[in-house]
Amino acid sequence: MSEAMRRMIRIKELLPMIGIKRRTLYDWMEAGEFPRPVNISGHAVAFYEDEIAAWQKERERQSLASPHDRLKLKPLKPRAGFRQPHRRT
Repeated sequence: MSEAMRRMIRIKELLPMIGIKRRTLYDWMEAGEFPRPVNISGHAVAFYEDEIAAWQKERERQSLASPHDRLKLKPLKPRAGFRQPHRRT
């Protein structure tokens, strides 16, 4: 029995789909908060479309969760060197 081929998405196509910068994507992958890519050749990587869709559904579920449930969710971490804007008091 053969398994159906899974569609792969290159980074160039992925970034506009999810609306983030390349650096943010790498930070999320390093933190384990985004699906890992697979090597398709020497320097080329791609992501499985079904894994990206599952990640999007999970993010949507988290954003729709009640405030009580959100406390249990793991927030995304800002990238290294990121500083929060100064708040005026």
